[in-house]
Amino acid sequence: MFSKKSLTILYLTLLAPFILILIFLFRFQILEGSKYSRIAEYNFVRVQTIFPTRGEIFDRHYRPIAVNYPSTNLYILPARIVNIANVASFISDHLPITEEEVRELVHKNRFKNYQEILLFHNLSYEKVVEISEQLDKYPSLYFKTENYRQYTIENHFTGYVNRISREEYDKLKETDYTRNCLIGKTGLEKQYEPYLRGKTGHRIIQVDANGRSFNLFTENLDEEAVNGSDMILSVDLELQEYIESIFPEGYNGAVLAMNPQNGEILSYVSRPNYDINRFATGISQEYWTKLVEDSNHPMLDRVATATYPPASLFKTMFAIVALENHTIDPAEKPVYCTGSYKFGNRTFNCWLERGHGRLDMAEAIKHSCNVYFYEVSQMLELDKIADFMYSNNILARTNIDLPSERSGFYPTTEWYAKQHGTKALIPGHKINLSIGQGEVLMTPLQVGVFYSAIANGGRLVRPHFFSSFIDATYPDLSFEEDNGRLNISGKTLDFIQDSLYRGVNEAGGTSGAARLYGARVSGKTGTAQNPMGKNPHTWFAGYASWENEPELTIIIFIESYPGTGGSTAAPLAGKILKFYQDEVRTIPLTRR
Repeated sequence: MFSKKSLTILYLTLLAPFILILIFLFRFQILEGSKYSRIAEYNFVRVQTIFPTRGEIFDRHYRPIAVNYPSTNLYILPARIVNIANVASFISDHLPITEEEVRELVHKNRFKNYQEILLFHNLSYEKVVEISEQLDKYPSLYFKTENYRQYTIENHFTGYVNRISREEYDKLKETDYTRNCLIGKTGLEKQYEPYLRGKTGHRIIQVDANGRSFNLFTENLDEEAVNGSDMILSVDLELQEYIESIFPEGYNGAVLAMNPQNGEILSYVSRPNYDINRFATGISQEYWTKLVEDSNHPMLDRVATATYPPASLFKTMFAIVALENHTIDPAEKPVYCTGSYKFGNRTFNCWLERGHGRLDMAEAIKHSCNVYFYEVSQMLELDKIADFMYSNNILARTNIDLPSERSGFYPTTEWYAKQHGTKALIPGHKINLSIGQGEVLMTPLQVGVFYSAIANGGRLVRPHFFSSFIDATYPDLSFEEDNGRLNISGKTLDFIQDSLYRGVNEAGGTSGAARLYGARVSGKTGTAQNPMGKNPHTWFAGYASWENEPELTIIIFIESYPGTGGSTAAPLAGKILKFYQDEVRTIPLTRR
């Protein structure tokens, strides 16, 4: 028989393992249950995001404009974080990101432990080596090789991509966008985001801690990524770079070159430029502050989103209204320009101090005589001019394939009454408006569409950059539908075309510096008063034809530049047209 003491020892010996098991079960399932649950879960299944390769952008000859380059990016997976303080300290020691920022990133994703978080992208080789040496201590950190965007030219039309913002993600989270994906922020990158981006894929990983596959799912749940489509633009990169090279250094402005027959944009220059690659790879606070505090506003697209007084370019439109309303016979010479025009107690000057003498409408357009149009303005009702501008969509947005543009403005009698009272001196305002001064405002893009309509017989084409997709993932888009037609007679149109031709090709024409041997060039210059500086704004608007077909519309605008449109913008137009004739027209397009 066992003694009582022996039995007690035996019972305790047998009971001890069960007590230990209960203690371990309590620890693993109650005290540290969530921790081991995450570990077990991680050993079982993980969803890995596969980002598509973004479609690249090329010019009309397949020269690269926006391309992809490999980038080594550092990610963190919250589920594998052992000690957030240690991880945050390690990251802040090696990268320009604070511990607080790391903690905040992880905290924002606290309910998505298995969604990887991008910490830093496009790491240098040296930095990758430096971090890799200690990466085994931090199982939550790992590298991935992905693509990043680079732009071959500084410009205002491609826009740029960057990481999706919280606001954008909240709008798109029901789609296949993730918190780490790139998204088009501005320009063509934003406009064609659905086509360029492609579709995100997912890979279901089912392995244990040793990397052995479980293969428990009976169906393949992986979803392959669909790469974005490469896009061809109508832009000619050589023409774009040439115009950039000859634009007056240190001055702001815009140059637009487009096909007046179909609206294809061959060059789109806005100065000054800014480095869009800094936005694509992560802009520093220092560079951002420099941009927003720059008085020249380098991020402003001066072609489509900046409006200016069109100056003497507007005389063409004023002449059309006068002709269509039979206000004046264009062959008559009712005005004698002495160099000034007296109205009430004010004197309005012509740009030519000695005056132009007696002249008809075609001569007034050719010589850009202010006094002639001062006189004509008093024969026209203000609202008839406004009706022509608005009913013909001249001041409307052009529907260019960019995410933003501005409309133009022309005042009405009602507008003046609201601004200045019912006794507003409309006749005095019309004098300024007749030469494109005062309240009238247009974008260079709107000017380009109008002068293209004069060139092509009256169609208001829709300007666009898109030409085609390289692959067949998406159907090519159509821009054949016009923005309407100029509601003018063929007789008026012929007269305006002839007057613009004379302005370039006859002696005394203000646009003579745009003349080109081998092409039929027509155009109009303008010099706008600049209340913000001592120098005026200068303009040229015109088009060139080869073999009796108009091929290129050129719009040039230079802010606060010494001289006149005839002495500054017209010579620039002449150089551009010659380059186009010699270097661009000679290269045939390769169509897919």
